[in-house]
Amino acid sequence: VSQILDSQEQLSLSLEQVDELNSLKLDLQKQKTLISAEIEVVKLDLNEELKKNSPDRTRIDSLTDKMYDLKKKLKKLFLNSYIDARSVLDEEQGSLFKELESTGSLGRKKSFFGPKRIRGGASEFREGLIGD
Repeated sequence: VSQILDSQEQLSLSLEQVDELNSLKLDLQKQKTLISAEIEVVKLDLNEELKKNSPDRTRIDSLTDKMYDLKKKLKKLFLNSYIDARSVLDEEQGSLFKELESTGSLGRKKSFFGPKRIRGGASEFREGLIGD
């Protein structure tokens, strides 16, 4: 959503389109905040369980599943928000946005999905703590 708003002059967005995109952006920020907070609570619970002398494997499995379900929900939220934002554009604006996006001319990240990050494995376990 932000990429489209940042390119509003290049895309010649109408005031109505800008208003609709700002509304989508606000909704995204609210939902992202709520889901991110849930993820943080699950991480705290997981870390607490891992610090116990005899951690409950079933609880760890359950919390891990919950954490990744929330992360999946967050990813879907971003993707759906992107689709919703693109649907605000008319055909000409959509084509121009695709062109700007593919050439990196948006003034932000080249790709909507951002840089690749490699995570996982033992590096996530530091002193028995789970990170992001």
